[in-house]
Amino acid sequence: MSARKRIEYVDVAKGIAILSVIVGHTFSAYDPGSLLNRFIYSFHMPLFFILSGFFYRPQDFKTAFGRKVKNLLVPYLIINAVRCLIALEKSGFETMLQGYLFPALYGNGSTPKIALCLFDVKIVGMTWFLIAMFVCQVLYLCLEEFSKKYGTPMWILVILMAVTGMGLNDKVWLPFSIQPAMSALLFYHAGRLMREKKVLEEPVRAVPAGILIMGAVIWIVAVFYASLGMHANSYHGAASVLGAIAATYFITQFSKGLYHVPVLGGFLNWCGRNSIYIYCFHAIDKNILLSIKHVVLRFFPLPSTKGALLFSGMRLLFALLGALVFLVVKNLVKEFRREQKKKKERQMEMQRRRQQRMQRQRRREIQRR
Repeated sequence: MSARKRIEYVDVAKGIAILSVIVGHTFSAYDPGSLLNRFIYSFHMPLFFILSGFFYRPQDFKTAFGRKVKNLLVPYLIINAVRCLIALEKSGFETMLQGYLFPALYGNGSTPKIALCLFDVKIVGMTWFLIAMFVCQVLYLCLEEFSKKYGTPMWILVILMAVTGMGLNDKVWLPFSIQPAMSALLFYHAGRLMREKKVLEEPVRAVPAGILIMGAVIWIVAVFYASLGMHANSYHGAASVLGAIAATYFITQFSKGLYHVPVLGGFLNWCGRNSIYIYCFHAIDKNILLSIKHVVLRFFPLPSTKGALLFSGMRLLFALLGALVFLVVKNLVKEFRREQKKKKERQMEMQRRRQQRMQRQRRREIQRR
């Protein structure tokens, strides 16, 4: 979002979502049946796709593709390269190859889908999201080109693609998280429509009460009876999709007020702005989970709600501190390069002036002769 004007409350919503991702991953392991876990899984991944679609703009395919490679594919490759290096150092070449490199090349994030993969390969873990987001956005660009060329409405193409992806669920599991990306087109397109219809910009009081109540009811139904798992392309009917869209609306509207809360608003906004870095550090925290578990077990048993809360807090601390340190170093490097550039420019300017003085001096000598 660096090339476009930021919308602060959207960053706050993304901040809530990225923190929820870390908490959700922890609770799914240590308190999976909790209401908090069901609440988080009703919106945390769809929200990113919806808000990504919210910022969609029709654009040249080649330019857009290059930007998406830089913003999504490159982080995916870097994270998995780091994980491969750590595994190589800790466990050796074969473990790195089978457990990290091959999974990264396939991009499957769902354990139950391993049997349906085209090759015998393990899961890539939570980085499935980055490759799925990349494929989703590229697919959407292709559908946009098709829609313009043949005059087919985008909503028809999006639904057909999503239904196809879901229909293949029990038959084959394609690489690069293609099927989750196909279904995610529903959320991505919903985000685009929200922007075009100015749904998020309008204050809540401008929306009819009946629609708000209906949205809240659908979200509640999704929390209790229609959970979804985007990594496995798992949906429980339309309620899963509509509940996630409703949840994103309410969370984004709630974020408008949170942004003005001292400290908390600024913190969530920072998390949203830097969600990709937080996600990256969360993706490699597997290497410290055993140490965190030992600390937690000194205070609470696992699985338990209290234990999961403490575990979540420690994972959050690692991801946030990691992102903060990275950003500090990144800014220092950027400042150093800026100073080096200025220094080089000053040297070039001094050299240019020196040459000009020498030329003037030669001309005066020639005139004297």
